Amino acid sequence: MIKESRENLKSRIINNSEYYEASVYPDIIVHKRGDKNNNLLIIEVKKHSNLKTYNYDCEKLEAYTYNIEGNSLNYSYGVLIKIKTGDNFAVECDKWYRNGKKFETYENNLSE
Repeated sequence: MIKESRENLKSRIINNSEYYEASVYPDIIVHKRGDKNNNLLIIEVKKHSNLKTYNYDCEKLEAYTYNIEGNSLNYSYGVLIKIKTGDNFAVECDKWYRNGKKFETYENNLSE
């Protein structure tokens, strides 16, 4: 299997409605319906014991928050949440995204 370049994946997610509809629906979105200028947050949730699509979900978050002309998705923020189950139950905001890039901490970067 040939690994797809990050820019090519972003381009396919942003520009190809058939690809978008078939494979990249996010787990949770926060937006104002019917107004693409108010796409606030995309959330991907992963069970800590099943991280098979972890890297792909990170790429989806990059693409959804990638701020370029022609990107009708253009969400302000993206977050990847990991959930541990069982005796060690925990919910962790693993990665935050803005402008197609990961940033380290929510508290320090939300107002940028």
